[in-house]
Amino acid sequence: MIEMKWAACFLVLALTGLIAADDGWIGNGGALSTIGGKHPTIRMADEVIKIRVGKKLTTVDCLFHFVNDGPSTTVKMGFPDEDSFRDDNGEEGKTVFKKFEAWVDGKKTPVKFETDKDKKCWQTKEVAFRAKQERTIRDTYVVETGAGAQDGSTYMKYVEYILRTGGTWKGSIGRVQVDISFESKFLRPTKIAPIAALDAKIWHPNQYIDEVRFKHNKEVYRRNRRTIFWSGPCEPTLRNGVVSFVTKNLNPTEKDDIFMKFAPGSGDDL
Repeated sequence: MIEMKWAACFLVLALTGLIAADDGWIGNGGALSTIGGKHPTIRMADEVIKIRVGKKLTTVDCLFHFVNDGPSTTVKMGFPDEDSFRDDNGEEGKTVFKKFEAWVDGKKTPVKFETDKDKKCWQTKEVAFRAKQERTIRDTYVVETGAGAQDGSTYMKYVEYILRTGGTWKGSIGRVQVDISFESKFLRPTKIAPIAALDAKIWHPNQYIDEVRFKHNKEVYRRNRRTIFWSGPCEPTLRNGVVSFVTKNLNPTEKDDIFMKFAPGSGDDL
């Protein structure tokens, strides 16, 4: 029976290290990938990601269920950590995860931090499969909650979860579920809306004068302090403060990566 998988964000939270963006950063992680090309026999049956967002830190619990449709094989799996090459990270190639742990079928498994020829970083492990075997992989991590400047005076928090890296397995991903919740003292969302709706409001074509635009934007942000602006593979739901993306038979590309903006405030609020 397919076992669901838990995960922590690209809001945006594919949460892996931190990505430079809009004079800020994004805390994100992503779906497990093969290292070395698309796998011919192992498919990802499902992934369930649980992202818990706080003002300072985001915690992610990722559960992946794999099935080997072919003969015995060993595969090198990589959890994306590519944001470790962010300019302000201080040391190129140093992981920005505060903590990262992995398990295979409930047994804790060592991981190795590696960088490939394209300067992409990974938390890697080798996993052996018998013929027709099913295996459950769990990865957890903690990362800084992302944030970025919007108009010079206002910042918003970010979350990202990268789905495209899950496209390296055989066929499509059978089922994807990403649930993003928030620490109650930090944010209690009441509404969700596409990121395009926010962009249309704050970059209105008739607002040519900065004073007019900033005054208008300040009001837009004030009215949306508890709104989650999103992009992702499907329209999410908001229930009891949890934003959920659920889809089936996904062949993920970059446009499917989950990204969210929320909690506008000043730089002092970071």
